Amino acid sequence: MNKEKIKDIVIFVLLVAVVALVVYLILTSTSKKSDFISDLVNAQDKISYYIGGMASETFNAYDKGQIITGYNDDEEIKNMDGNALPHIANKDEKIEIGGEIYYKISLEQLKENLKIDLSKYSYLEWYIKDGEVLRVKYSEEPEWWNYTMDALKVPNQ
Repeated sequence: MNKEKIKDIVIFVLLVAVVALVVYLILTSTSKKSDFISDLVNAQDKISYYIGGMASETFNAYDKGQIITGYNDDEEIKNMDGNALPHIANKDEKIEIGGEIYYKISLEQLKENLKIDLSKYSYLEWYIKDGEVLRVKYSEEPEWWNYTMDALKVPNQ
């Protein structure tokens, strides 16, 4: 073979490798983003159902923030049997921004009480706003994150 044919073959093989790598990166980043959105929607659904059920069970005596933290001021909320109400957020770990309160979700309590496992997103901190809307906070933006998802972040303080 002459050098020109070898050069053309090498260029073609490199071009195919680059195209395959780009396709792989696009598919895997889309998959991570889609998994995140799916998990977020699933968690939002189960949390809303939980809050509605607890509000009904307690005859709407408590607001959403009290239900997710399991506390009414400094007093633990108990059910009819005298057992503590299951909680999913820590009342002491909160962020207040513009009159809105974001409670940090306890991933262990979320998994134990609602069977939702978000621990695969260990680089994200999960918060719940107004007792109903999930938001995230991170110190380093995930590589699959893009500006269209910024509405899901806890606003900067």
